[in-house]
Amino acid sequence: MPGTYTDQIRPVNNGTSETARIKYVASGTGNVIIDNFGDTSSGASYTVGGIALGGKNYITVDGVNQRIRLSKSGCYNALGNITGANRVVINSVYFDGSNNTCNNMVFIAGYLYGSNVGATQYNVLSNSYLRGISATFNPRTEDVISVAGNAHHNLFNGNTIEYASHLGLNMGSDSTGALPHNNMIRNNVFNNPLHTNLSFYQGGPNDNIAEGNRLIGGGGAPANPNGQGGAGNGMQMSTARTIFRYNIIQKAGATTGTSASIGGFILSIGGDGSQTSIDNNRIYNNTIVKNSGAAIVVANFNNSVLHLNNTQNKFVNNILYDSNSPLTPPATVPIMYYAEGTVDSTGDQFWRNILGRPGGSSTDNIAVGDKWPGAYQTLAQAVAQPCPTFPCFVEQFTAKPNIYSANPDFVNYTSGDYNLNTMSVAIDAGSALTKVATGDTGSGTTLKVDDPYFFQDGRGIPNVQADWIAIGTVSNIVQISSINYSTKTITLASSINRAVGNSIWLYKKSDGQQVLYGAGPEIGALEKIPAVVTPVANFACNPLNARLPSPNVVTCTDSSSNAPTAWSWTFGDGGTSALQNPSRTYTTSGTYNVTLTASNSAGSNALTRSAYVKVSQTLFTSQAPTSANATDGVPYELGMKFKSTKAGNILAIRYFKAASDTGTHVGKIWSATGTLLASVTFTGETASGWQEQTLTAPVAILVNTVYMVSVNITSHFPITTNAFPAVAILAAG
Repeated sequence: MPGTYTDQIRPVNNGTSETARIKYVASGTGNVIIDNFGDTSSGASYTVGGIALGGKNYITVDGVNQRIRLSKSGCYNALGNITGANRVVINSVYFDGSNNTCNNMVFIAGYLYGSNVGATQYNVLSNSYLRGISATFNPRTEDVISVAGNAHHNLFNGNTIEYASHLGLNMGSDSTGALPHNNMIRNNVFNNPLHTNLSFYQGGPNDNIAEGNRLIGGGGAPANPNGQGGAGNGMQMSTARTIFRYNIIQKAGATTGTSASIGGFILSIGGDGSQTSIDNNRIYNNTIVKNSGAAIVVANFNNSVLHLNNTQNKFVNNILYDSNSPLTPPATVPIMYYAEGTVDSTGDQFWRNILGRPGGSSTDNIAVGDKWPGAYQTLAQAVAQPCPTFPCFVEQFTAKPNIYSANPDFVNYTSGDYNLNTMSVAIDAGSALTKVATGDTGSGTTLKVDDPYFFQDGRGIPNVQADWIAIGTVSNIVQISSINYSTKTITLASSINRAVGNSIWLYKKSDGQQVLYGAGPEIGALEKIPAVVTPVANFACNPLNARLPSPNVVTCTDSSSNAPTAWSWTFGDGGTSALQNPSRTYTTSGTYNVTLTASNSAGSNALTRSAYVKVSQTLFTSQAPTSANATDGVPYELGMKFKSTKAGNILAIRYFKAASDTGTHVGKIWSATGTLLASVTFTGETASGWQEQTLTAPVAILVNTVYMVSVNITSHFPITTNAFPAVAILAAG
């Protein structure tokens, strides 16, 4: 209930499952304020905090639109704590660390310096506001969020994270050397003008994902007491196999004393230097603009480690634009900086990025540093350098090279609206990310690809979906089920067609947001979503000629245009479905209309295909005779009498062919008095087994009336004692 509380939220017990959680939920219309709950900075790390859930399981704290507020007056080392927690959810809470009177963190998820009660795993921090101290040097907020040690499968989603003298979110090793892995940092807004916004850095925390974040600032003037060294970055990584995609980095670097080695996105050795190989990171579809320093920096900032390997890192479909960094000697607008002991950049690739500055040209220096001849490379020179001796700007994949010195044409660049105008050069211009590997073709749920590191399969992180991908065409889509990165094998949730060399794009990212419209993805972080238009319904079903008892399942596939979001099907037999691509099991013969109504927020449209699905019946399906190749050495006309309990039409004749029987076979329908009603010659026969031939025209039959069906044989025939002969009719009701 609303009011001020002096106790921690620190439950004695644990919840036991997702359906048996302990919950703290804000109620009423006023604020719940947690304050003055005692100085616990000297206690065990997992017990500190206004919300102190360290070592706890299945606890939920829900501020319900941030009505739970933490404001600590006094010395404290964290407002929130989930160190060693499992399946904890903290949602919509306001963490205000600006009143703290000693050096602190705001939120800890795995402790850097103290005791650790085990892995911090499968937790969620979402839709919350976290703010550190900004006005003084001491006290200060070291990091707003610290993710340390064996922290894995945690989700940080939809938060606003502001003001730290060091890092907005710091992910790194703890005092034991344990490292975070398989965490998702998604859809957060970082605003740290003092130093760095987001850091996967100390020791090399690998296999994490940053997606859909906006990183504002990152650096400060040297005179600012909270600015550590007066410079910072938007994002810094010392990792392997990290996915960094659909993020915006703006205004990182430093306001004075700028160098090219500080800026938007930094890929470098760092921290304690334990990470000596930075490889297989995938940095794609990001917008990195207005940085005071290089847009991309690949460097070694730990001089004690002289053999840093940067290899197989790929930068694709990024907007790297408008960097401004004074250098000595002067270099105009560097986009990239490779330097300081980066001894191996073999395999680093850059394709289909927009590189340049407002009013730029091919004479601009795109790259600087000791990895380049003469330390400086213009746009044209960088492309001319041999791969893989130097970082590769030559097109590697889809005949879509980098775009140099183009204006991306943002909706409002001045105000920070980086959506693309309709005529932007970046619209539909992005490259595919990888392709179907040699040896994989046809269909199925096992997909071999050249490079699986662009994608993720959910990894068991709470509220994270596996990626959807498009293969071959932008509309041939499927969700990923799992990924084996070592064998480059993706298991799909359903079977899909493809061919060797088909392009593969990302279709939906981990929050389910579609990021592929039109003929291809946009370059940059923001996909231009087409205006919503009423759908035009369209579909196809297969098979159109079903039969009873089998196969009687008809699958319908939606192909409606204009992006419907809802589907309503009727199948003519009373059956309905709201699935996009449903299946219908028919149980009665007949001819059926099928109708699809496709809808979205703009309206709906219906299409009816009349007399579309025909369901017939057959006397025999896959039965096999006891003796499949008997003979008397003479020809016969084999057949049987039959009658139907309702009027209908005979569509086809089937017979079971003996393996040794040769010659031409003719099927016939007779009346009970011996009048020939229809005949058909079998074509395309197999060596043996059931053969089927459709009549030229259906034969109408009356209810409870005797007819005969027959097929000639030349020498051999199938037989089952005391059973029907192996000749049948296929009839429609």
